[in-house]
Amino acid sequence: MPEDRSLPAGVRPHPQRHILPVDGEEVVQIRARVAALEQALDHSREAERVTAIERDALLASFSWRAMAPVRRLTDAWRNLRKPAPVAVAPPPVPELPPGLDYGRWLRDYHSLSGDDRAAILAHIDGLPARPTIAIVIPIDQETVRFLPATVLSIRAQLYAHWEICIAGTASSLDQARSLTPKDATGIRYILSRGSSAAFAAALPQIGSDFVTLMAPGDRLADEALYEVAATLNDYPDSDLIYTDEDCINAAGRRFAPAFKSAWNIDLHLGQNLTGRLTVYRRSLLQRFNGTALAGEHDLALAVASTSLPSRIRHIPSVLYHRLMPDGPAPGLFDPMQPPAWTQASRTAAETYLTGKGLSGRAELLEWSGAAAAGAEASGAAAAGAEASGAAASGAATRLQLRWPLPDPAPRVSLILPTRDNHALLARCAAGLLHRTDYPDIELIIIDNDSRQADTLDLLSRLQQDRRVRVLPYRAPFNYSAINNMAVAQATGDVILLINDDIDVIDGGWLREMVALASRPDIGAVGAKLFYGDGRIQHAGVILGVGQHNGRGGIAGHFGHGTDGNEPGYLDQYALTREVSAVTAACMALRREVFTAVGGFDAEHLPIAYNDVDLCLRIRAQGLRVVWTPFATLFHLESQSRGRDMTPEQLARAAREATYMRDRWDHELNHDPFYNPNFDWDYPMQRLAEPPRRPKPWRAAAP
Repeated sequence: MPEDRSLPAGVRPHPQRHILPVDGEEVVQIRARVAALEQALDHSREAERVTAIERDALLASFSWRAMAPVRRLTDAWRNLRKPAPVAVAPPPVPELPPGLDYGRWLRDYHSLSGDDRAAILAHIDGLPARPTIAIVIPIDQETVRFLPATVLSIRAQLYAHWEICIAGTASSLDQARSLTPKDATGIRYILSRGSSAAFAAALPQIGSDFVTLMAPGDRLADEALYEVAATLNDYPDSDLIYTDEDCINAAGRRFAPAFKSAWNIDLHLGQNLTGRLTVYRRSLLQRFNGTALAGEHDLALAVASTSLPSRIRHIPSVLYHRLMPDGPAPGLFDPMQPPAWTQASRTAAETYLTGKGLSGRAELLEWSGAAAAGAEASGAAAAGAEASGAAASGAATRLQLRWPLPDPAPRVSLILPTRDNHALLARCAAGLLHRTDYPDIELIIIDNDSRQADTLDLLSRLQQDRRVRVLPYRAPFNYSAINNMAVAQATGDVILLINDDIDVIDGGWLREMVALASRPDIGAVGAKLFYGDGRIQHAGVILGVGQHNGRGGIAGHFGHGTDGNEPGYLDQYALTREVSAVTAACMALRREVFTAVGGFDAEHLPIAYNDVDLCLRIRAQGLRVVWTPFATLFHLESQSRGRDMTPEQLARAAREATYMRDRWDHELNHDPFYNPNFDWDYPMQRLAEPPRRPKPWRAAAP
């Protein structure tokens, strides 16, 4: 290749050329940068060649030539009717998070410099293992024309240990051969009955230990396979690895990023969490012989049914670009949503349940995410109307697993602390006792020294119901100690912690929470809580939000302040999912779990963060914390206690925050269910600048 002596833009040539001595390390770095530049130039030339091939193939196609008369007539008609030119602004691109300049963020934080490429190549050279990754590309007569861009992106990978398996019918394979480089190595052509059967046909012929799927036209980031290989070296027992992704149009513009959660089986049972790029251990897929595996959702469920959650890894980096030639469709394109759920999706979900010994314990339901989200907050007529409109307009369909109650239904002890809060307590108790559809409850009200006559009268009247007990607590308010005392006297197998500023919306809320809390792998369950005006107050807890003494914050709420009709980013407010913690304003858990972890920490966390601490201790025991949108209640946040505003209260809150940071610093900095590309200071509203995940090749540098 001839030497390129051009200078970067803005750099003037020096009048004299000084040759300075360089050490061996600098020589290695310079050579690596030169190699990267040569590779980039080859990449550009290959892209130009592929574009020419695609253009020529299109112009030579029968359909293009057959439609020539129609095009001429259409052009003539348009010219006759063409109005005077008017400047029309292009429609806005609905990107998330709101207001995000995604293109600028990509340029600033997600582009590879020459130094990055050199560091990646050096890291690859030092990897103890370099597994080969097979990439299956199903094609047909319609999609084969997009193939060159996909093959080009694979050949441009910094990690060179891959093989391409193009699978399709005989005629589509003939076209594929004409569109791919004649001298290309590492490409195999596999005959199949069609694109839908391509993966099943390719799987037995693949010799690599790991395999992934790509669609024609989709592209990989240059570092994609390197990141997968580095993860396999760090976690060699991995059975499935998936990454973040976005979309790309014909002009190369990227949009609609999908920043995903860590592995979350409850969420994946309702939607396609893993999406693309997803790399599977081939030996696990072979157990299914490629049958009933219609897409990424089914493949991931198949692996999850025979693997351990600890062997499923998420790389929080945008490494895959789905082709949408015409750009975003009306409304936000959701990469997690297939065009329609198929019976194969239901079958795969049921196969997962059977593999985990859960057959017959859950009912699979299809539902419209937007409609369900609005219907849950049906306290306002406008919300119901809006939800109906969403359903009528073809809202995305998801799968819901409805878990049945054990038979017989366990007794539930509702633990409710209160003090001189007559109006709120009356409404809360009425909802629990008379608007909740559950066969066996006891309501334990802990009276923290109420003195107002109307409150004392209400407590007296409530005790006339045989399901109600009132326990006195005369000491200063200590939320943790109050609840610990009540749980010790409870008779139910399930504990439901609840605030007195909660009001029931849907009578089936408790059945949903108890059904989930009764699962042996679940430690605690949270509900979807709304403000009185219908906005979301709680959709799970995010760890680390905000700041405390320069060390990062403690916790915040998913969805806080969001319109209650919104399903949320990637439907996170409308699907049952695992989270790191839930609020004790409405939390269900088995009494044995509460006892096993020692209850609330009354010494260090008397008021705040005790629920987060409890959930983290539950998770440390290997149990999961889940949140469900199918149990909905109103919550007038902190109305019963007020705000922490006095100097004494502020000092106490600071002590509790410091204790949480000292005890859970690592967990607070690494919430697996809150993508590190998101900003802690603006939860779910904008991207972190820079992202909180360090680049692995820099961490690997000596």
